[in-house]
Amino acid sequence: MPVCKLTRIGADLSAAGERRELLARLGSESQKALIITEGVIGYLENSEAEALARDLRAIPSFRYWIMDFSQGRFRRGRHSSKLNDILKNTPIKSTIANPFTFFKEFGWIANKVIYILDEADRFGRRLPVMFPWSILIKLFPGPLRKLANKTYGYVMFERDNEGVDSYCVKLTQ
Repeated sequence: MPVCKLTRIGADLSAAGERRELLARLGSESQKALIITEGVIGYLENSEAEALARDLRAIPSFRYWIMDFSQGRFRRGRHSSKLNDILKNTPIKSTIANPFTFFKEFGWIANKVIYILDEADRFGRRLPVMFPWSILIKLFPGPLRKLANKTYGYVMFERDNEGVDSYCVKLTQ
């Protein structure tokens, strides 16, 4: 039995006015909300990701935020240019090296982190060949796996209620 209502919404989160209007409406309709932005942050400029983080933090009912992430030196491998060629109209723009530190600055603290290789193991799945280090991990397990595992995954942030109100953005209606 579901304990919450899932709503999928298409919106241009890089457009400040549209984003703030949507978030204000959703915030007024909820008391305790979890926001999921899977496949979003990578396509935003860092300044747009910062603005989104601030705007989400400005809505008191937004308590948790889940996103996928890539970080560290393996996040931009030789395949990222191939991926950008495939996605010509929607290139990956984010250069956030450490999403945990980046979003903490705007009032979001990592509550739970799920790393991609751990999750693949849990479900008995292999990563696509696009991840060349998956072959290296089989040949050289241990430290390499640990390093590669922390490159991709999902994080659930929760609001940091300690003195970040100065970062809040006043929403306009």
